[in-house]
Amino acid sequence: MFWINDKKVELLPLPEGYSFSTYKTEEDKAAWVECCKNGLVGDDTKPEFFDDCIAGDEHCNPYTDCFFLDYNGEHVGTITAINQDGVGDMHMVGMKTEFRGKGLGKYLNNMCIYKLANEGVHHIYLTTDEWRKGAV
Repeated sequence: MFWINDKKVELLPLPEGYSFSTYKTEEDKAAWVECCKNGLVGDDTKPEFFDDCIAGDEHCNPYTDCFFLDYNGEHVGTITAINQDGVGDMHMVGMKTEFRGKGLGKYLNNMCIYKLANEGVHHIYLTTDEWRKGAV
């Protein structure tokens, strides 16, 4: 997927019970892993993988770039919006199994595009591996 910034981006209103939060504490690493299972990471992935994938990226600040979609206070989905010198990277989009197929991914994508567009990014890309059936 490739997006070009050609109009103002507004945040979509979330369904009742849902909200957004950002990475705040070490405990969020385990929640991030749980959201990324189901195709992005293996079932045996440890929370430290967050450091390699998100915190270890020189362009990423997990406190401002890593978002969670929450349902009644529980992290159920995640997306990371990385500004790489004016080019946006929609990174590590994941949703807990029981929340997949409900159309919630559009809210994660919208948050990412909104954040990056407001930083002046004009191009955003999302890539995936062809073997990730859920992403394709």
